[in-house]
Amino acid sequence: MGDRPALERLLAHPALRRPAVVAAVGERELSPAGLELCARVGAALARAGHTVRTGGSPGADQAYAAGATAGGGAVELVVPWSGFEPAARPPGAAVVALDPALHADWVALARDADPGRGAPRDHDDQRLLARNGGIVLGGHGLGPAAAICVAAHRGERPRGRTVHAIACAGRAGIPVVLLPEAGAGR
Repeated sequence: MGDRPALERLLAHPALRRPAVVAAVGERELSPAGLELCARVGAALARAGHTVRTGGSPGADQAYAAGATAGGGAVELVVPWSGFEPAARPPGAAVVALDPALHADWVALARDADPGRGAPRDHDDQRLLARNGGIVLGGHGLGPAAAICVAAHRGERPRGRTVHAIACAGRAGIPVVLLPEAGAGR
């Protein structure tokens, strides 16, 4: 099981010594092995008493949530709009839908946390970026995550909106644990 060191590194992180919320993010395009790793990470976090908070997107997000549910744990989904991926929501998951009027701070994070990314391409992209701020930093009834774990595409550096989530965590001093094995085809 090639993911053992990554799981041990994540679960041994000092921020996770007691039950906490873990932001679990990653790429949409992972290999079957990468998706399986995300599901195992979600299940391991759940069995250790942690809440998995993710965004509900296809790929890593849905795999983390499915694993956490299978592991008997709590799942929090922060989604960019109320109708986002409803069929993939685990039963019992707490869902917070982004409302730009209520979550203006998340929208500002989308513009400010990763200045190298450039402006959001469109309204949906802005909401997806803002949602990542909520996954990591909480707000409006959600506390900040204690840590963030990140699954990258085929062992490469994270890209796209995943980089924004990492930038939000970095600005807030939230530790980031990379799972570069995700998608490496192990």
